[in-house]
Amino acid sequence: MLKQNGPVPWFHEETKVIKAIEFYFKDKESPLPYVCTLTPRMIRYKIRDVLIAEHLIEEWKPELITELMNYFTPDNMRITVVSQTYQNQTNAVDPYYGTPYSVLKIPEKTLNNWRNAEVSEELKIPSRNDYIANTFSIVPIGHNKSEIPQIFYSSSIIRCWLNTDTVFRLPKAYISVEFYR
Repeated sequence: MLKQNGPVPWFHEETKVIKAIEFYFKDKESPLPYVCTLTPRMIRYKIRDVLIAEHLIEEWKPELITELMNYFTPDNMRITVVSQTYQNQTNAVDPYYGTPYSVLKIPEKTLNNWRNAEVSEELKIPSRNDYIANTFSIVPIGHNKSEIPQIFYSSSIIRCWLNTDTVFRLPKAYISVEFYR
């Protein structure tokens, strides 16, 4: 499907915006796991880019996407199956962990079926996300701000509560959904 239609520019733009939002409004992390995340980046990126590299998407390169997609073929793939169903059908054991496993070639008949398969109509590129924020200005808090959550919408099937953040003043929401019978 992506091979037929080619790379989609709007998908790149959405991803770019979402990654930037994730970076600018990132929650605080515990120092040790954060350092463990950053350390491998120091090998892959310039020092000035280590903090933002995973969140920074700059260039639209459709030719690179097309080139990479051409590698996704039945002849150039590996399938990993993890299941207890095959527990007694393995022929090797991992020397470090003692885990039984097998490495098998995919039968040529299966590869031919995959090479000649039609694209499923059920597989689709997702629609544009109309709910990605593009304004991050904070709405002023009204004079009648309550200290406890208030119901702002109620119907026979749903009740929505709202409590305005007066401390952190970030354009974020905490959403909790509970289902009752």
